Amino acid sequence: MIQRIQSLYLLLAAALTGMMLPFPYAVLQAADNSILFNVRAVQSIHPDAQITVLYHTLPVLLLVSVSGILQFCNIFLFKRRLLHMRICLLSALLLGGLIILMYYYYSMVKVEFSGMQFVLRMPALFPLLCIALDLLAFRSVRHDERMVTSADRLR
Repeated sequence: MIQRIQSLYLLLAAALTGMMLPFPYAVLQAADNSILFNVRAVQSIHPDAQITVLYHTLPVLLLVSVSGILQFCNIFLFKRRLLHMRICLLSALLLGGLIILMYYYYSMVKVEFSGMQFVLRMPALFPLLCIALDLLAFRSVRHDERMVTSADRLR
């Protein structure tokens, strides 16, 4: 049922979550090196193209993957509206945890490398957009559920 608005919201949220995987979401820049924040790891890149992994960010990768899979699978649960709403809220909570984890890794690296300029990239905003899309989908499903229950009362 891709023609339903909540399915479009969830499809867009799943696409944005999937787009977080290949691109870095933040960069710390200095004259001698830069530090990339990816979903998979926090990497230090030196001018001679030497890449050093500072932290493996497996929890971030897991949250992004689980949230994207939940959002995509939730599209096909349109017949079970209560489960549909719960999964929308669960996905929004997971994305909130993702934002907290992203900030945690940033604060860990910022303590070690003070004096570097922080540049936020576009994929860092994707979790916020996905939370908004999940909540919009939740609202649309709730509206459908209210319409169905009101129609049942009239019978």
